[in-house]
Amino acid sequence: MLYRAFGRLWQQTGGGFRMLQLESGQDTAALKQHIHDEFPEMEEAVTWQTPFQKTEYYQILQNADLVFDNLLLPLMSGNGIETLMSGHAALVNKRIPEALMLRFFPEMWPVLAVEDEDDILAASKTALDNPAACQSLAQKGQAWILEHHGHEAIVQRNLQAYQHVHPLP
Repeated sequence: MLYRAFGRLWQQTGGGFRMLQLESGQDTAALKQHIHDEFPEMEEAVTWQTPFQKTEYYQILQNADLVFDNLLLPLMSGNGIETLMSGHAALVNKRIPEALMLRFFPEMWPVLAVEDEDDILAASKTALDNPAACQSLAQKGQAWILEHHGHEAIVQRNLQAYQHVHPLP
């Protein structure tokens, strides 16, 4: 799904972007072969990176326009949180249940939510064609993290919850 969307984007825009892909897991060889077979003209645009430490990840984030996070599972991953905290736009799975998110946070997180190839293509075009929109979304994401997911917000919510169980004097 992701690679088909990027292949379409590559064909529609004539390239001009790069994709960093983590080289890990059992699907790496199949992904490389898929790109080679389906979108050979895009092969040079994909940089395969071996697993790295957090410090390297934060350096990589500084050069990213858009970070794709966990497009297969309907959950919020640490990568998405770190992306927002770093001040970058995150593209995540649209199937994260809003009701579940709202049980933990007072509002949904500001991300580009995708469900299929067309959503990925549209969000990617937004990142390329309108960087100001992505920057605005990234700023909202960073503010959301600080207000709702930062350590101070979590400590305050925990204290409020514990007061119902055992009120503080």
